[in-house]
Amino acid sequence: MNKADLLKYLESQPAKIEAKTFDLEAWKESVANALDVSFGKGNLFSKQILQLDYLTKVDIEDLYPKKVPDIWASKNRFKQVVKETSDQINLLAGDSLESLQQNANQTGVETLKAVKDALSNHLTGKQMKELQQIASSLKNADPKDLIQALRVYDVEVLQNILAEILASKEIWKEG
Repeated sequence: MNKADLLKYLESQPAKIEAKTFDLEAWKESVANALDVSFGKGNLFSKQILQLDYLTKVDIEDLYPKKVPDIWASKNRFKQVVKETSDQINLLAGDSLESLQQNANQTGVETLKAVKDALSNHLTGKQMKELQQIASSLKNADPKDLIQALRVYDVEVLQNILAEILASKEIWKEG
């Protein structure tokens, strides 16, 4: 999908949000899929859309106050996010989406390298292989297994790893 088509698609979204039959989950998937086609699966734009949820308000009409979805405020928020996403794409992408895709991919590679460097600077090769095996098996397992595996390491080592990751400029770059 080229930049003009993507922007046209995003500009059509406020009307869909205002429809009486609006389905938030279906809408989020649809917009995220369009962004994934343009920027690659799991990009920052689609993640932002997928995290949207209805805002809540306190309803005091009944005897006991309760939280209920605030449809009007939520729809305004959804429209605002779509507009901001469209503006960011328009501003950052230039004439095509390729430069933005390349920047996002490069930032992701640099971030992963920073994390891997931090781990390799503080763990032995054997420890790295053990963590890699556990992490690769997590696709179907519980992340608590990885937490359990990390408990064998000294707290100071884990703090040093986290500090090095957080001190890395690469992880704070935005795609």
